[in-house]
Amino acid sequence: MVIIQLTGGLGNQMFQYATARRLAWFLETPLKLDVTLYQYDPLRTFGLHHFKISGEIADPEEIFWIKQIKHLKEQGFSVNWELIHGFSPEEPDVYLEGYWQSEKYFRDIREIICEEFSLKEELDAENLEYLERIKTSESVSIHIRRGDYVTNPTVNYLHGVCILDYYSRAMEAMAQCLEEPHFFIFSDDIQWGKDNLPRDYPLTFVDINGPDRDFYDLFLIRHCKHHIIANSSFSWWGAWLSDHPGKLVYAPQKWFQGYSHDTRDLLPEHWNRI
Repeated sequence: MVIIQLTGGLGNQMFQYATARRLAWFLETPLKLDVTLYQYDPLRTFGLHHFKISGEIADPEEIFWIKQIKHLKEQGFSVNWELIHGFSPEEPDVYLEGYWQSEKYFRDIREIICEEFSLKEELDAENLEYLERIKTSESVSIHIRRGDYVTNPTVNYLHGVCILDYYSRAMEAMAQCLEEPHFFIFSDDIQWGKDNLPRDYPLTFVDINGPDRDFYDLFLIRHCKHHIIANSSFSWWGAWLSDHPGKLVYAPQKWFQGYSHDTRDLLPEHWNRI
């Protein structure tokens, strides 16, 4: 059994799930999800149930015992599940914690991941209208992440925000490569985009969903042909799931503002940094 501890917003949950899904696939063992942290998080909720995922929610007893096994193994003890709790000793048991933000953890099962991150829900009429416009244009998604990146001092110090110059340069780079780019803007602060983005190209501001329906935004981003992402796991996934041949992706050169993480493996090699 593989159990993954889920934490953070939708994009982080997707990284965690994809990594655990790859491990469970490799080990040929069931995948289960530990969602208990969301009982204590007033700002985030479990969101993967909107997708066609194969992992099930782990029950408290499973979580307790597998964490005990992990602790004992870390202390150097040899442990047999069957002896202590009736589980098969032949099944590998893994409890994962972390963020796992690199495609290298799951790139070799891309088809499985893309399929399981398909939406369960049907699109409503408004989202279908945007989807049609995205499919029939040289669509470029722009994701502007602000929210707690601006309002929370700790988060702001850690991540920072992508400044206007980044978006302007990325839009110009797209325009140099594409004949008639049409930019579709997704943001938790759509007004900032309306007030600041250059109007040299066709812009469409997608403002029909909101935080409780962010999975619809992710679906629309996924179907854009090209992408300008923020330093955000949410737009990372929108760009990664896109299967348009020859897609262009522009990402910020600096992912963290006040943190010394090595981010060399965070972005796929063929994405462009600005």
